[in-house]
Amino acid sequence: MSDVFEDVEEGMRQESIERLARKYGPIALTVVAIAIAAAIGFVLFQNWRTDQRREAAEAFIEAQNTRSEGDAAAALTDLEALASAAPAGYALLAVMERAAALEAQGDLDGAIEALDRAASMTRDPIAKQTAQMRAAYLAAETKDLAALDARLSPIVDERGPMSYLARELIGVEAFEAGDMARARSEFGYLQAAPDAPPEIKQRVARFAALIPTEQAPAAAAASPTPAAADTGDKQ
Repeated sequence: MSDVFEDVEEGMRQESIERLARKYGPIALTVVAIAIAAAIGFVLFQNWRTDQRREAAEAFIEAQNTRSEGDAAAALTDLEALASAAPAGYALLAVMERAAALEAQGDLDGAIEALDRAASMTRDPIAKQTAQMRAAYLAAETKDLAALDARLSPIVDERGPMSYLARELIGVEAFEAGDMARARSEFGYLQAAPDAPPEIKQRVARFAALIPTEQAPAAAAASPTPAAADTGDKQ
């Protein structure tokens, strides 16, 4: 009898397996197919990204060569196309190179605009502040102290490595604008900052030496001499 029960149990188990296979088999096959397609797609995407980066690198080098050969207009066109279509890193490089080309042509406003664009394209703080500082150095040629201050305040507020360069530039421009109080304040800060780079300390020390010393408040006027006592001889 036990053999009969075992045969019945085995038959039920086999039937259950077949029923589950019929029910879930198509789903399992679909999942497997999706997983395979995803794996293939990822490999193809990685290959495509690699090809894009290689093409962008070649295009960037070609634009640099075009610029060095003196064809600035063609270089600017190529760099703009690269900035619009290349992967993020090469797009940023293209905009920075375009700014350099515009500066070389004397188009400072165009170069500043390109650098502002570069700063807006990246979240990397060093790349962002590098573009912002380059724009500020160019802006110092044509803009007033207030405009420069507005550009550099975000970098100063970050208190990162670039903040010292930003303070130095503000101090120098304040000095040239005749705002000696502001120049003295920025230079004093940099000279006292323990982690400010030595080369910056040296530069601002030379500027600080040219600032007239603060005048002490004028001494209070001498009080009137008390009226002389009557010293007439007694009769």
